[in-house]
Amino acid sequence: MSTHDVVAKGHAFAFARAGRRPDTSLAGTLLLALCTLLLTRHAQVPELTAVLAPVVLATVIATLRLRPDSAVVLPLITYSAVSALAALVMGVEPADTLRFLAIVWGVTLATQSMPPRVHQGWVLAPIVAQAILIISVSVWLGLLQDDSAALDIRAIALSGEWGDVYSQNGWYYKVQFVGNALIPLAWMLALEQWRQGRAHWCWTALLSLGLVAAGNLTYILVCFVYAAWLQLKEAQRSLSRTLAVSLAIAGIVLGLATFGSDTLTEKFDGSDSSMGIRFDQIDVIREAFAEAPVAALFGHGIGARYPDGKERAYSQSQYIELQILYITYQIGLAGLLLLLGTLAVALHKRMKPAGSVIFWAYMACGSTNPYIFDSNQVTATLLLLALYGRPRHGN
Repeated sequence: MSTHDVVAKGHAFAFARAGRRPDTSLAGTLLLALCTLLLTRHAQVPELTAVLAPVVLATVIATLRLRPDSAVVLPLITYSAVSALAALVMGVEPADTLRFLAIVWGVTLATQSMPPRVHQGWVLAPIVAQAILIISVSVWLGLLQDDSAALDIRAIALSGEWGDVYSQNGWYYKVQFVGNALIPLAWMLALEQWRQGRAHWCWTALLSLGLVAAGNLTYILVCFVYAAWLQLKEAQRSLSRTLAVSLAIAGIVLGLATFGSDTLTEKFDGSDSSMGIRFDQIDVIREAFAEAPVAALFGHGIGARYPDGKERAYSQSQYIELQILYITYQIGLAGLLLLLGTLAVALHKRMKPAGSVIFWAYMACGSTNPYIFDSNQVTATLLLLALYGRPRHGN
């Protein structure tokens, strides 16, 4: 063994003891940590909102690495540009068109980025802090048992546009703050790497409590399915372990069905319930597409406001519960298929399978929730490429 090999192994061992890989980039880590910090704190510090999207998009541009296979994104880039021009011709507000065009391009071009390897702990730290924040609020209100204090906290959250805080039973409080959308992503990352040390166990536990405090059923279901998939994948080598994991999953599903029945009932109770609103949004887009079949195929133009429904005036907001319907209304079914197909092909070439599974699980969260198909999704793509990007041959 040469002296160079000995020195290299010595450096690798030193980095391993320090808990980080030799190729970890401090600058890249801090840049992505800044993105997650802005995403989790901009609601509480409104001054940060103005720099959120520019910082995230600047990160995409700074890490963009175009290759011959990057041509896969050109059809979607062209389609969305034409859709934006059509929207402007039809009188859509230019600011709305620019905003959603930036989202589509940001998510698309993020798949062509090649972020440097990052220290996962530092990047996820702001998300863990978000989990600790909502856990603290939820537990404090549950222990306090003071309705007036709970109403005051909710008023502060609503007036500051932080989100909402409420309870159906008086002891368990859901703290649905802006920034919670990154918690399921961080949870899946921590769980996927739980063998790497005690810190990952602690972070997984904290983020699990954060999922409970957030009280979002989709987050919990998606994370549960991901955990089940991960366990079954690891158990394939052993029939007994596969059987044990399958029985454990069945038991958890049965327990959720038994003890979560009240929560599910509340979500489906009435047209103004959580699911009632979503069904209303489905009715809205079905009626809109029935009136204009061509628009169903090609959309109403990027930035077009979602039509109002029976329950709410959706056109007053750029976010709805089924945000994927909002995007579909704008770019049509053809555009949606092109978007999903482009992401699938691009990520297959750039990202390892473990990262792709987390990406699509996170996209599943975004399909039934607001505040995700946005700067959140762009940052998630960059982070997953930093952690699970394929080897950079020729770079």
